[in-house]
Amino acid sequence: MDENRWKQAFDQIRISPEDKEILWEQLRQKRKRHPLRRSFLRIAAMLAVVLCAGAGAVLIVDGMTGGKLANALSGIWIKEESSNRIVEKITDRYSVRLDSAYAPEVIECSDSRILFANSFGLVVYDRQRQRVTGTIDLQKIQCNYFNADTLQTKFFLDNDTLTVYNKKGKKIWGPCYRFDLNNFPKNRNGIIAIEPAATQEISGQSVKKWEKQMKNRVLTWEDYTGEEPIREKMYSEYSIQWESGDHKKYSSFLVIEGTDGKNEKEGSSQLVMYHRRCGSKEVTKENLCIPVQNPGGTKSNRTRDLPVYRYQGKDRMEEALVKCFYDDWSRYQGQYISGRKVYDDPVSDRTDLTLPLIDIVGVKKGKKYTKVYGTFRRGEYSLSGNTLYEAGEGGGIGAAYLKKTGNGYQVKKILHPRDGGFYQQDLLKFCEGDRELVSRIQDNDLSRIAVRTLEKYVKQNNLDIRYFKEFGWDPHKIG
Repeated sequence: MDENRWKQAFDQIRISPEDKEILWEQLRQKRKRHPLRRSFLRIAAMLAVVLCAGAGAVLIVDGMTGGKLANALSGIWIKEESSNRIVEKITDRYSVRLDSAYAPEVIECSDSRILFANSFGLVVYDRQRQRVTGTIDLQKIQCNYFNADTLQTKFFLDNDTLTVYNKKGKKIWGPCYRFDLNNFPKNRNGIIAIEPAATQEISGQSVKKWEKQMKNRVLTWEDYTGEEPIREKMYSEYSIQWESGDHKKYSSFLVIEGTDGKNEKEGSSQLVMYHRRCGSKEVTKENLCIPVQNPGGTKSNRTRDLPVYRYQGKDRMEEALVKCFYDDWSRYQGQYISGRKVYDDPVSDRTDLTLPLIDIVGVKKGKKYTKVYGTFRRGEYSLSGNTLYEAGEGGGIGAAYLKKTGNGYQVKKILHPRDGGFYQQDLLKFCEGDRELVSRIQDNDLSRIAVRTLEKYVKQNNLDIRYFKEFGWDPHKIG
């Protein structure tokens, strides 16, 4: 958001014009002395007090000069950097969609707080004070498996003690971690990065308690019968059933939805808790005072500055293909045998890393060209913690036509088979009737190719990246 929009929102605060100008200038000076992103987050935290109160609401401050007001608001700006990253990731639709089709999972809902989590962390939200009070870095303890094949992270809550652990199939996998959710400094307004109080092996009795606790969860799409459709919104896969202090029973879930009637992809968005009164169609909505990142963004303020992949092997053909990938993407993207170019989605500006995924399974040398057969794809990845999440892909299998040069090869064209009934026909034509070669080309395990390439990339750049995660599968170890 640009400075003019912040200024407009800032103008809603009721203090004298003179004090307002003094305070605004102080904030401007802070922005110049500190990184732009962090300074705006501080101002955003203050303005959230205004915006969360509803349309037309203002913050009334009496008897304070600009300097006194700045001191009074300083507590709002206290935020652990790690907690800041978790809140950003867990509410960012782009990040959420990397590893889930759903909004964050609700772990607990009570009169006093809401706990929700996804692959990027866990958030403690205070319903009384209407703000985030704590976060847990689930990636750090490797308990962030919400959309995997055999690994699943589980949460067991006993009053203010939260136990987090993993299951692989039916067995406990690794240690469990215990967190004290009541150990917050009472006089602190910032977001606390909660560390484990103890690590231990989880007992069978605790597992039974968790299984009993899980009975209060139902699939949202089966349980929700509200008049307002949620099919086109991101909502929690499960609704949690709970009882309020006045003995009313609710079924609640989280939704990421647009505001001001705008389409989710175009407008701003917010986190909303839907509370359905059990036994009735009564549904209430609770807007959470948590800023949700919009999709999109620019490479300058959204992505990591990761180095470019460099081919360091001795195969001159693969070297030429990697060079073509970076120097002439249109040629690397290829075309069908009919001459029509392959349609390919552009690389997202939110992608942290894009590299070639090349697997050569056969070579036929001719008078004019050397034909190279195999996989010629593009892999896109977004980094969170020490894990690269698959963010997109392009290209395909086929035949690359290379021309011999004085110091190696030059890629002249890459052909891909057409879909449908032409698929096998085109492959056989590429391979000059060699059915065994066709079989080798089709046996393109993209996961294997990606892991092999990423292992080389991480090693050559000495990066602290340990895992590669595909949507719906267990993470692959690459570090």
